[in-house]
Amino acid sequence: MTLMNHEAGLQALKDGDLKTAVPLLAEAVQEADYSSEALNDAYTQALYRAGDKTRLAYAAIEIGDALLEKNPCVTSAISMRVGQLPKLLLPRETSSL
Repeated sequence: MTLMNHEAGLQALKDGDLKTAVPLLAEAVQEADYSSEALNDAYTQALYRAGDKTRLAYAAIEIGDALLEKNPCVTSAISMRVGQLPKLLLPRETSSL
């Protein structure tokens, strides 16, 4: 991915154009092997804002795997966050008035 496309993905996220941002940022994080904290953050924000919880969960796992390969000391922090994923994926309960 060229720097211009990478910047286009970040700008699309900033502009709220999630339909454009998600695929551009997905390509960027994959090409960077999930090693860029800024790109990972932007990509997960785009997925969250787009309401794509399933893809967000998979992205979190990919990012976690990449972090573990580079720094095994983060295992406990990652496992704590992964344990929270089912809560994120379940529909929220709504209270009736």
